[in-house]
Amino acid sequence: MSKRLSVGILGGGQLGMMLCKASKKMNITTHIFCPDNNSPARFSSDFFTCRDYLDENEINDFDNKVDIITFEFENIPKRTLEIINPKKIRPGIKSLEHSQDRLFERKYRSL
Repeated sequence: MSKRLSVGILGGGQLGMMLCKASKKMNITTHIFCPDNNSPARFSSDFFTCRDYLDENEINDFDNKVDIITFEFENIPKRTLEIINPKKIRPGIKSLEHSQDRLFERKYRSL
């Protein structure tokens, strides 16, 4: 039997919760990493880590437990993604940087 794909999700809000529910339907394991112990995604995910986004040891441990990592909102610190294996992050750091730059977003939307 082959290993199930595991997706790590930075952030535990409503989008994270919906990602977890959709992943279950595709037989994908989810792991939420979020500093909020009461986040909406906590009980929808297969695994949950409640730690600060800048806790390097915990981020490294999280990185080692999952196959792919994504983020569910733009307020994840860039430093967090810099700790993670860049081959695992989808979308990449540039996407996070652009989503955090409101001026860039406005210019991009007007094109």
